[in-house]
Amino acid sequence: MLKEANFRNYTDHVPLDFTKLEWIAENAKENRAEYLFPIIKYHGIWNEIEDDQKYRRTVIDVQKRGYNYLKGILNWTVVFNSPDKSLNSSLQAAAGRKQPLTETQENGLRELLGFCKDEKLTNAVFARFPHIVTEKTLDRFERGNTVGDIVAEYGFDYLNFERDFALTGLDEKRDFYNLDHLNIYGQQKFTAFLTDYLKEHYALAPHELTEQQKEEWELCADYYAAYYRYSESMIKDLDVVELSEDSELIEKLEDYLPAKS
Repeated sequence: MLKEANFRNYTDHVPLDFTKLEWIAENAKENRAEYLFPIIKYHGIWNEIEDDQKYRRTVIDVQKRGYNYLKGILNWTVVFNSPDKSLNSSLQAAAGRKQPLTETQENGLRELLGFCKDEKLTNAVFARFPHIVTEKTLDRFERGNTVGDIVAEYGFDYLNFERDFALTGLDEKRDFYNLDHLNIYGQQKFTAFLTDYLKEHYALAPHELTEQQKEEWELCADYYAAYYRYSESMIKDLDVVELSEDSELIEKLEDYLPAKS
């Protein structure tokens, strides 16, 4: 059984059809009606939000601007050190280890790849982003290898950044806030790496921006810089909290924005 949060991420926004029915029948062992009709699960959530006014204010602020400063970023202010041994440095040697996907997973993947191929897409790249792999999560890595083989069948690139930790420069003892997510140090490091990698291997080039787009871009960059400074101060103070973009965080970041000349 998949973790409920992950399973809901997959199913809640999928229209009700036979594929969804099959997926739920295969993976949900109980409360299947909630997965078929999410309103059963969420019908009371409107009055369970701890700070509904803050949530509403955040939505209104974004709608007013037309864009959000931090692109919906989420982070925990912690440097995670896994209690279980990391296997990432040995995964190159395990590239041939594979586990099969479920029938539904493989059919869905092949349907997507077939669509990309039929549309003659030349700019589609598939990737497995960095995670700390342990004995408990090795099965996910092995299924990722199977995904890579299927992607290659259709003529697309598959970038496995779990397997190529040395290439990314990531440090599993500093750059994560849990097994699956990068903290501010890893986010900065991997963003810089991936930008250079895509430019080098896929000939990405800058696009001309309008003056308004430049202004919005620079403002977002200032808020990102403030977000990193604020997050780092929390880490140094051992103040472990979840940071997600809302009006309260944006207000706090005002103190960390670069001084206006």
